[in-house]
Amino acid sequence: MLPPEYSDYTGYNCFGNTTCDVINGTAGCQKCSQIMCEFCQFGFQTDSNGCEICKCKTNPCMADPSPCPKSSANPVCVVRNNKAVCEKCPGICIMSCEYGFKTDSNDCPVCECRSNPCTQSKCPSDRSYCVVENYKPVCQKCGPIRCSMFCEFGMEMGSDGCHICKCKDNPCMKMNCPPLHICEAQKDRACKKPIVLRLPSAKITPP
Repeated sequence: MLPPEYSDYTGYNCFGNTTCDVINGTAGCQKCSQIMCEFCQFGFQTDSNGCEICKCKTNPCMADPSPCPKSSANPVCVVRNNKAVCEKCPGICIMSCEYGFKTDSNDCPVCECRSNPCTQSKCPSDRSYCVVENYKPVCQKCGPIRCSMFCEFGMEMGSDGCHICKCKDNPCMKMNCPPLHICEAQKDRACKKPIVLRLPSAKITPP
């Protein structure tokens, strides 16, 4: 039904199972008229014509019988796009865990953080440092270094073969190049001939 402010459109004739609605000041025939209702979390119910009415749908996961039986492989019901979806595990908590979440008997994450896996791991003497990669302990020879410095030519190594917080010198400082060669600090520390641009000589015409 048209509101009073659109009484000028009462002469608009719609046929069949349609109603006249005014959208942006223009009248038109539509199957379903627009509804002005409160927000419904799971969408609106529909009438016999398939048109939405001002009545909210119930949570589809609360249907009887349950859409996701407890004995099934995916017993957890979640709502997506107003439809029930069965999953193996419930949603993850809104929290950050540096080493990941603990899991329950069904291998599903629970809202509890794992402890550092290196605290429960023993590394051999030749790889005594433990680091965490992909939430798993990894034993390695050298421990992690935390240096807030940039080294153009890389970092020095200690007597144990591990990097230390000290920059390497320019390798060209220890390189003696033959005459007419220059040293470029590259991986091979090669001596190369410099590029010399030869300009054509100008001819001088005597006056």
